[in-house]
Amino acid sequence: MLPLMKLGVDRRTQLNRFLTSWKSRDDPGIGEYSLKIDLIGYPEFFLYKGLVRLWRTGPWNGVRWSGIPEMAPNVILDFSFVDNQNEVSMSDVIHDASIFSRMVVSESGTIERLIWHGDHQQWIVFWSAPKDQCDYYSHCGANGNCDSSVNATEFECRCLPGFEPKLARDWFLRDGSSGCKRKRRGDTCQNQEGFIKVSRAKLPYTLTALFNKTIGLKECETECLKSCSCQGYSSAEISLGGIESGCVTWHGDLMDTREFSSGGQDLYIRVDAVELDKTKGSSLEWRKRFEIILGIARGMSNISQNIHDQKAPFLLQPHKSLSRLNKSSPSKTPPTAGDLSHPSPCTTAIAVPKADLDAIT
Repeated sequence: MLPLMKLGVDRRTQLNRFLTSWKSRDDPGIGEYSLKIDLIGYPEFFLYKGLVRLWRTGPWNGVRWSGIPEMAPNVILDFSFVDNQNEVSMSDVIHDASIFSRMVVSESGTIERLIWHGDHQQWIVFWSAPKDQCDYYSHCGANGNCDSSVNATEFECRCLPGFEPKLARDWFLRDGSSGCKRKRRGDTCQNQEGFIKVSRAKLPYTLTALFNKTIGLKECETECLKSCSCQGYSSAEISLGGIESGCVTWHGDLMDTREFSSGGQDLYIRVDAVELDKTKGSSLEWRKRFEIILGIARGMSNISQNIHDQKAPFLLQPHKSLSRLNKSSPSKTPPTAGDLSHPSPCTTAIAVPKADLDAIT
């Protein structure tokens, strides 16, 4: 695919433009991999091996495809997506006429954006997909969430908030393809439920999604709560300034969700009251702990300062201080230990701040 070429469907003629791989590096015959648009739900592109889905772009969010955080307008490339009564298509344009670029589906099953390097006289890979395990379609199954940033000892799959592995043994064996199920069935319908935010997300497959570009994110939350089938929501579009608009709601399993280290979008997952309280309680608990610890630290600092202030005259001028005490004493008999009628200058009462230690768990 070259700049200004279109991939997608002409709705008037039903012409479908898509990319296919070669059979091999030396055989330009039609290979088994292809990049095609899927018009079910909100349009997005899928990479196929035969009829099997391997990877998807995610829906268009006004700036880029949700599943390609690297795809942002820059000094070299600009991208466009058209969805109207005549066509659904994507294309790109090169700003610098001296730069040559093309996009291909390789015989090994990857999509590559190539740029010609004149000095080295070769094509270099500017961008490619899929890159890691989390890029592959539904790697963590329905309602699963994939995070490739975890260290090597951790499983990259985990369940979305409010869900748990459907087959725990498979997940223990690092196979998340069976996906996740609700922890408690029937508790997310008009029962004081709410939402937990998943940041930097690749939005789920839009097969079961509904779109409304006329309302904002707050109204989107309200609409989702009205429908017991709504599993989550997000903004439909974002601007280059980060302003969100429109509404997407999902009404079935959340498929092919992942987290990026940067980019992506905020996705709000519907959870029951129990899960919501856990999140709020955890946040409150740590705030309360911090305040208690800070209060204790300040109290100990005051105690230390008060003790230092009371001891200082005796440490600096012990003989004079003792002499003054002896002269002012009405009795020549020295006070005995524990005699409260003759308090020592170092036993001045100091108010110690109280803390509810039972609150620290």
